[in-house]
Parts: sequence; structure tokens; C-alpha cells
Amino acid sequence: MRIPLLKSKVLKRKFVIAFFLIISVSCVNAQEYKSGNKIKIINFEQVEIPMSDPAIVNSGTGWHLGYEWGPASNSYDVAARIIWRDLEPVRDRYDFTKIEELLKKARSRGGRALVRFRAVATSGIGVPDYMIALMPKGFWKDWLFNKKPETFAYVPDWNDPDFLERAKALLNAIGKRYNHDPRLGIIDIGMYGRWGEWHCSGIKYPTPEGTLEITEENIRAIIDMHTEAFPDKRLVMMTDNIYGLKYALQKSDKIGWRRDSYGTDWFQDPERMEIVHNRWQTAPVVAEPIGEFAPGATGFCNKMARQSKEFHVATIHGINTFKKDLKYNDEEIKAVIVAGKNSGFRFAINSISIPQRISPEGSFLLTANWKNEGVTPAYEKWQVVYQFRNQKSGKVAWEGISSINLEKLLPTAGDLKNITDTFLLPPGIEKGSYDLVVTVKDKETNYRKPLALALKGRQEDGSYNLCSVEINGGR
Repeated sequence: MRIPLLKSKVLKRKFVIAFFLIISVSCVNAQEYKSGNKIKIINFEQVEIPMSDPAIVNSGTGWHLGYEWGPASNSYDVAARIIWRDLEPVRDRYDFTKIEELLKKARSRGGRALVRFRAVATSGIGVPDYMIALMPKGFWKDWLFNKKPETFAYVPDWNDPDFLERAKALLNAIGKRYNHDPRLGIIDIGMYGRWGEWHCSGIKYPTPEGTLEITEENIRAIIDMHTEAFPDKRLVMMTDNIYGLKYALQKSDKIGWRRDSYGTDWFQDPERMEIVHNRWQTAPVVAEPIGEFAPGATGFCNKMARQSKEFHVATIHGINTFKKDLKYNDEEIKAVIVAGKNSGFRFAINSISIPQRISPEGSFLLTANWKNEGVTPAYEKWQVVYQFRNQKSGKVAWEGISSINLEKLLPTAGDLKNITDTFLLPPGIEKGSYDLVVTVKDKETNYRKPLALALKGRQEDGSYNLCSVEINGGR
């Protein structure tokens, strides 16, 4: 590859170069170092992190926490399902304590929160008391199937106009406060069904109370109230309701999907997989193991690891998986860890090239060959930033933002994505030795840790030292 010398703006003659900035590059832990007439190439294949190493921890990928334990947790993110009753104890008086607790936890970990709002509790009442009086066709259901009335759950009348009006008011209130809150990440389109999962398994409609199955019109209404309340957030749609799934996905290619039967054949139901086909390229896939999962289900664990790859799972909720009192065997733990590693993105720089000579105050080219050995792109705005840092003082002498868009970097499957950026060196850069470093910075929250690449040598500030640069020239 030939890179021409850039024209000097200092001298009269158009093609005469008055000063040269001589850059000599020494690679840090690189496999090969080539020097040509006009360019130097540094290859980083030897310092890539192999899949056999411990999982890379990031926000937006891997197992996120529902519990505080787990051998496989490899995400800074947290998640919760919050019932309506806890958010509106009295009509029009909202209490966002549960949301704030979740968001504070997310920020303290350097991650974001995933959340679902739901109208049915596991047992008991999930809606505010005033709602029961407004819904004459609401009813109680033994959804734990233990025939104990004290554990029955109250099920709303999904078609009741008051249910729809008040649910919309709740979501609007939450959206008004949190739509632009950077701590809040993915939101499930919830509210309807058992656990907000968009199914009412075990209920035969019409019920003895005369309650009817939710209508298509009201399915659309519940989905619409989520998209209207959170226009700037990533949403995911549960897959149990076929009509609702199709409707949600056609509203925006930024709406992803979620299924909570991870590790089973239900997760990969062919009819649903046909609907969500390739949505992973523009929107996240969120998974969660079934509640019945417990030690002794080795095949279940192995299937999770396969499904992460096959269905391009971005992140997994560990609420039903990581409990302190459960004891998994070594094979199960290994499979669960692999499932987390197989999910989400896995970015690395394979090689970089820089020109050998650059005139002061001139532009120069920096080419990086990127790879993504994960199964998804990033679904958030991460910014790749290059810097020259003075080796003596550690101060940043120059900074440039790459044009690479990690939201568009799909799995490269052994290929490389060549990104060439044109940068301008500042006129007053001091003569001396510099480190060329790269950092993948958070552009959405401004508090998350820089994104971890699949490269060894990550420094305390989240940056990677690519090479040493000797600059002769300037002042």
C-alpha cells in the first residue's frame, strides 16, 4: 500500500516538503512488525484473547445479574421486573423508588438497567387497589398451581378501558422521567400476561366472570403505549403472542425480541423464529432460562450455549439461573459460562498501519482492521478514540475519533473490516516519544467503563497501548 507524502502549507513551491515528522513505531506484544517505504504495519493476532480465557466483561452483552451470585456473570448490567402496584400505590401518586434503586445499582456497577413493567404479581395483587374496583371482570388465578388461595394471583381484565387508560398513564409518567435517563437501557414491552410475558397460560377464556381474551386492538394499544412513552429507548417484544410480535417488529427495526424459555425447544419455536429472522442485525435479542432450571439439567445448559450462537443472543437475564443455594456440577457450570461467552459482541483490532512520514500540521492516515468474533453488533453508541500520549508526562497530545460504527459491525466470520481514518496532527505538538492508544468510549451514558476488546494489555483507564511513536519535528 502506498501512502503519498502530504503537501506542505509552509513553503511556496506546491510539491516541496519543508519538514518531515519522522515516526518510528515499536510494537507492543505484536506478532509481526513490517517496515516499508511509506508505511508500517503492526499485527495484534498474538495478543488477542482466546475464547478459552475467562469471559470478557462489558455492558450490553453476556449474563446480566438478577441475583448477586454466579460463576458466569460477564456483564456490568442489572435487570428487574417491577409490578405496577409498587409504582402507583395511590391513584396518580407515583413512587419510583424501585426504579431508582435499580438505576443506582446499574450506575454503581458501571452498567445499565434492563426492566419490565408488569400488571400481574407472581402471587397476590400486581395492580393498585383502586384498579380492582374499576375492573368488575378481573379475577383470581392459581398461577402457581398449588391450590393454595393465599398464593393466587389477581388477573386484570385486559380489555377494560380503565385498565388501558391507567396503564398508559403509568408508562407516560415513567417515560416523562426516565426516557432520557442514560442509566436505563433496554425496556421489555410488558404489562400484559403472566409475568408480563405476553401469555396467559392456564387460563381458559371466556372465564366464569365473563372476561374475554385480549383483543387485537388492545394488543396494539399496549404496544403503542410503550413506544410512545419511551421513543428514545431500546425496546424488546416478548414472542409468545404471535400477533403482538408481528405488530411490534413492524413498527421499527430498532425493536428487538425476547424469549424466556432459553435452553429449551420452546425458545426456538420455528413459527416465531421465522418472524424474528435477522432482526438481531439491528436490534437486541434478550434471553432468560425457564424458572424450572436447576442443577442436574446438563443438556439444558449445553442447549443454552448453542442457542446463544444460533439465534444471536445479545444478553441473558440470570434471574432463574444464579441462586446461591443451587449447586451445579462442573459440566453445567462450564456450559453456562460458554453460553455467556457466546452471546453479544466480541470486538478486536487485528492490525493497524500508519504512515512512516507525516509533515507537521498535516493530515495522516491511520488504518485499522477490525473483527467481530461475537454474534451481534453493538446496539449502543460506542466511540473509538485514538490518542498520542506523551511517554514522560502521560498527557494527551492529540486525540482523534474513528469513523467506525460498532452498531454496524456485524460478525465478521473470519474476515476483517478495514477502516481508514484521516486525522490532523496539531501544529504545536512537542518533539518526543508518544504512545498511540485506543479507547472505546461510552457515548450514551458518559459513566460506563470503556468497552473491553478481545485484546490483552487493557490498562487501568480502559485503553490499549497499540505502539510507541517517536515524533521528531514541530517545536
